[in-house]
Amino acid sequence: MATWSEMANENALAANRLIREQAARSGISRAYFAAYCHVTARLHAQGVRQFGERGNPSHTELPSLVRSTLSGLRPMQRQVVAGAVSRLYVRRIAADYQPRFSVGPATGHEALRDMNLVTQILGGNR
Repeated sequence: MATWSEMANENALAANRLIREQAARSGISRAYFAAYCHVTARLHAQGVRQFGERGNPSHTELPSLVRSTLSGLRPMQRQVVAGAVSRLYVRRIAADYQPRFSVGPATGHEALRDMNLVTQILGGNR
């Protein structure tokens, strides 16, 4: 059984590899999920586990959870993490479901930057 932190690290590795290998759409999805897992790991570490029907945080509500629930961060850090998670989610939806959305190396690198920002602030591995 994997932990949220282990899943975050595995997805971060995959995101870096996929974007480096010019598979930006898949890399963006993995970058988002790495950030999602880092936030979820942090929420679980705080004892926050009351989520929706799946037992995991809602993707659309994740930025609000970051702003209102994550402890041990300064308000500006919560805003930065929430913004990065929001941008990653928008890119992930576009990459996965909108073939007309232009995805190139720059978009992939932006996703990696946001993923690494979340990882750094939450204290995860990169």
